[in-house]
Parts: sequence; structure tokens; C-alpha cells
Amino acid sequence: MLIQKWRLINGAVQVALLLLAFFTSIPQARTDEQYQLKTAEALAQGRTNAKDIFSTSKAPDSAEVIIGGRYRLLLSSTPNFTAQERAEIVGRRIENILNNDQMNPKSITVRISKTGAPSVVLNDFVIVATTANDTLLYGKKQTELAELWSQTLKTQITELQPGYLNSNKVSNLNLLRQNRVLLLILQIAILLFAAFACGQIMIALGQPPVIGQLLAGILLGPSFLGNVAPQIYRLVFPADKVQANLLEAVSWLGVIFLLMLSGMEMNLDFIRRQRAPAFGAAVWGSIFPFMIGAGVGFLLPDSFLVSVDQRSAFALYLGTVFSVSSVPVVAKILMEMKLSKHSVGQITLSAALVHDVFGCILLALVAILADGGHVHTPANLIKVSIGGIIFLTILAASRKVIFALLELIKSKSNDEALLMMVIVLLLFSAAATQYLGLHVVLGSFSMGVLIAQAPAISERIIQPLRVVTMSIFAPIFFAAAGLNLNLSVLSDPQLLLTTILFFIVVCVAKIGSGYLGARWGKLSHWESLAIGIGTNTYGAMGLIFAIIGFSMGLLTINMYSIIVVMAILTTAIAAPLLKWATLKIKETE
Repeated sequence: MLIQKWRLINGAVQVALLLLAFFTSIPQARTDEQYQLKTAEALAQGRTNAKDIFSTSKAPDSAEVIIGGRYRLLLSSTPNFTAQERAEIVGRRIENILNNDQMNPKSITVRISKTGAPSVVLNDFVIVATTANDTLLYGKKQTELAELWSQTLKTQITELQPGYLNSNKVSNLNLLRQNRVLLLILQIAILLFAAFACGQIMIALGQPPVIGQLLAGILLGPSFLGNVAPQIYRLVFPADKVQANLLEAVSWLGVIFLLMLSGMEMNLDFIRRQRAPAFGAAVWGSIFPFMIGAGVGFLLPDSFLVSVDQRSAFALYLGTVFSVSSVPVVAKILMEMKLSKHSVGQITLSAALVHDVFGCILLALVAILADGGHVHTPANLIKVSIGGIIFLTILAASRKVIFALLELIKSKSNDEALLMMVIVLLLFSAAATQYLGLHVVLGSFSMGVLIAQAPAISERIIQPLRVVTMSIFAPIFFAAAGLNLNLSVLSDPQLLLTTILFFIVVCVAKIGSGYLGARWGKLSHWESLAIGIGTNTYGAMGLIFAIIGFSMGLLTINMYSIIVVMAILTTAIAAPLLKWATLKIKETE
């Protein structure tokens, strides 16, 4: 019987892989001749919309220009240069501006070149000229595309140039800059020490340590150290793409492990037992905030967007941010208040779990739309969606096989080997969804949900992983997130007002929807309000989603800062408001 089941699962996996290979090959089924004919026909008719051409043809080659290790600009090939060669040329031109204090990026504008092509220029210095292939890649006319690039580059280079210029001032102290491994070790040590110190301060003040860890990054970042001692700041955290990528890679391990631990908190039986109140708070508390967040995304001015071309992806992303809660922080607050066994505490945690699952699935969809390196034709979107379905199907079909593997390792080896296999499964799962274009979020969270159900996995096995994650990877992740935070949002009156309004809208949406959902489940006024307040704790998940949105290129530094400030404030007010609401519950009982 076991052999038959294994053969059945193996056959299902092979069929799924064949289907995935088939759908992966869809975009490659077009020929260059088809593309050339379709392009000529479209241009002759005055059409430059990518979806009109790519639906039946092969997209032009493209390559990314990485700007400051943070932003990306997609370029196509030309008759004289490949896409990669052109990207390298434009990249060098942008580097020249970033390192030259005589070149003011605020002067970037659009000019028609001698060939008649709209070009992005800084005074007489040509940064990039638009081409016909570029218009096919973006689905815009050349003049529209040039204006888009001009505004985008002006914003991004203006933001990045001070860091490059400060970095050049300490170029004579180049020992650390030449030894990337030494600098990475020093960065991790400094971030961990600062995260520890600030985390202990927050604990003493009755706040979650994650707020202190983020504060550590803020103190070490451009908002504080960058202003007080810019040379020291740029010596330790240089504006160097390769060095930034090294620290980012370590930080992403924190994301993967944190999402796995969050997934392990998921208990479907526990949620089902709560019935109507949990269902109402969970469904209403995720769908309504999502709709409100998406609406805010469509209403925000263009200045808050990295690119107006990504308005839909940005709105979907903002709705996703509005919909999540933070299970680890919610659970910790409930335990400290001795509410985890109370019906209000159980329903709050159940709703927060559903919100996080809903958010992770949505974020995987956002990752598809936010991928600037691909044109999102229906075939491409279907391919990625089917890839996600196949991944979840394979994961579900492999459930018993994974459980049997873990049981075998437990019986034949030791706890260290079992923990190692859990980490291997986690990393492969995260890598699979990242490869499929669904981001590491879905893979990490899904594997956490699966591992939590394995009979071989006990608290004794997970505890070391939790300790390492919460004492090393998570502090590095949150502190590194603080390095990108721009507190100028608190000094600029317009941005400060936007931050306050954003915070108010989030609180009204989340608390209000949780309250209505619990009332729908026949709970009292104060119980419903407590549940709404509890789920309005964005904490770690809010920070994770902010950083992921930033890494996707969906957020400007100002918008990123607004979301991080919102996550901090909602976490800070959760405990005192919950205490107030629970006192009212006791008074009415």
C-alpha cells in the first residue's frame, strides 16, 4: 500500500512538472519573424501598445540598469547594442552623475535628439534615449516614456546622490571598502549590538523589542548617523551595490525564517472551533481593509509612486498591507496580558492568522504584477498562477512523504539532523516560489504551515530555530530595514500630514472592520472593539511587507517610511488600547 501511494504521488509530481514546463515554454513559442512582422504592422498603424504585439509575438530582449543597488530601469536592445550592453552604458552615465557634485539631478529633463528620438538629458549630458523597442516594452509612446524616465530618474538620483558624494569623501579610508567580507562582518556586529541595546530599552518601556531593533537601524542610518557623522556612516554603510546586496542577502534569511515561524502558528482546527466570531473578524477584517487600501493606492498623488505605470500593482500592494496583522506580536501581547486563553484572545489570534495568510497570498500576486522585467500578458499571468497552483498541489501531495522523511530522520539520527532537514525544506520551498515569480513569502509561509503539522516536529526541535531567528536573523533584518527609513517625513509638513492621515485611515479600516465582523458573530460591543484593536497590530508583518514592497521597486523612500511609521505606531498603541478595552469587558461581565 505504501509503495502504491508513493507511485501515485510520484506520478502526480511528474505530471505537475510536465505541466509547469509546458506553461513555462509558452512565451518562448514565438519566432523572431513573427515579432518583426507584428512590430512593423503595429508601428505602421501608429500603435505602440505592448499588449497588442506581445500577445502573439516574442518580446524584445531586455536588461536592467541597477541604480544605487535599489532601483531598476528596464531597457531593450537596439540595432547597434544588445540590451545588456546598453544597460551597462546607461548605468555608467548614471554613476557619473551620482559621483559628480557639479551635476544637479534636479535639472534632468527631456530633449529631442538630432535623430529625432526623445532623450533624457542633464544639461548637455545625454543619459538615455528612447527607442521603438522601449515603447514596445513599456506600452507607451516615445515622448510619454521619455517623460516617465525623466521624472523617475530625477527623483531617484536626487535621493541617492548625497550618499555617493559622502562616500567619496572617505575614499582614502578604503581598507573596509576593499575587504567586503570584513565590512559585512562589521556591519552585522554593529547592527546586532545596536538592535540588542535598543530592544532592551523597548522591553523596559513595555513595548515589543522589534520596535527597538528598527530604531537601531534608524539611529545608524541616514536619518541620524548620516546627519551627525556622515563620513563614519558612509564608511560603515557605503553606497556600494555589491556591499548592499551582501547585507540584503543576510537580511532575507531573516524574512524567510520569520515567515516560516508565522506559518507554524497557523492552526486550522483552532480557527474552525471559533465559528462565527472568528469567521466574521477574519473575513471582514481582511477584505474591507484590502478594499480601502487599494482605494487609497488609486487616490494617492503620482509623487508617492515610483512609476505611474505601476499604479495598479501599487494599489494592490497597499490593499495587501492594509489587510495583514502580525501574529507573533499579537500573540506576545495577548500572552503578556493573560488573554491568550480568553475567548477574545483566541478569536483575535485566529483572525490575525487568517489575515496573514490572506496577505501572503495577495503579496505573491503583487510580486507578479510588480516584476518590471516581464510584460504581463494574459499568458504570462496564467503561467505564473498555474505555477503557484502546481506548487501548492505538489506541497499538499507530498505531505505524507515529507512527514515520513522527517520521522525516518528522527528515528535514525538526532535532533540536529532533523532541524537541518527542516531548514533545507524551507529554503527549497522559498526558492521554488521565488523562481515561479510568486516571491519567497508564499513558499516560506506554506512550508511553516506544513511543518507545524508534522508529528516528528516538536517544540524541542523548533526552539533552536526560533532562538537563532529571533536573536540573530530577525534583529539584523529589522535593523537593516531601519537603515532605509527616511525620517524627513516627520519634518516635512506635507509628508507628516500624509503620514498622520495614512495612520488614521489604517486604524479606522482595521479596527472598524474587525469590530463589525465580531459584532456579526454576536459578540458584545467591548469584545468586538477589543478584537478590532488586537488585529490592528501590524508589527513585524507590516515591516516585512514594507521591505518587500521596497525591494520590488513599488515604494519610494517616502512611501516606505510612511508604512514603517504606521507599523510602529499601530504596534505601540495596541497594548494600552487592549488593556482599556478588556477592563470595560470585565466591568460589563
